[in-house]
Amino acid sequence: MGTFAPNGYGLYDMAGNLKEWCEDVYVDSYQGTPTDGSAQTSGGPDRVLRGGGWTSSSRFVRSARRHCVEASYTGYLAFRLVRAAR
Repeated sequence: MGTFAPNGYGLYDMAGNLKEWCEDVYVDSYQGTPTDGSAQTSGGPDRVLRGGGWTSSSRFVRSARRHCVEASYTGYLAFRLVRAAR
């Protein structure tokens, strides 16, 4: 299936070479945010950008790295499609 072992959600190969634009609204801390994996949908106009891309320094490539970007950001980014296996 994947090159590496799956993460805790069973998803493979989550490290990519593009920044990932997330549905989550950016907030300064996780206090009061959903704990069930659903998106943070209130709190401000900015969005979360995760990880880094081919133009990023290695310290910014981790998927745990969160960046705050305007919702209209159109730089180098990507999103992942996920489907259930049959």
